[in-house]
Amino acid sequence: MSITIELTRTTKERIREKADEQGVSVEEFVARQVEEANDDRPVRKFRSAGIGNSGHHDTGARIREILRGEIGES
Repeated sequence: MSITIELTRTTKERIREKADEQGVSVEEFVARQVEEANDDRPVRKFRSAGIGNSGHHDTGARIREILRGEIGES
């Protein structure tokens, strides 16, 4: 089935970029998006995602400093 729609240049560019990121054609990307939008199955939400996220990006590099502050070792 073919459907023709008019999109803004910005929207076309964003779709093209997202399709490239996923390694699929624009047609495949749009078809997947339409199918997902019409899927009646409930969306599974991962409630535990991000639970351990402190918001700091250098935690691994600073582990000794952090531990010293937590347990008082020198």
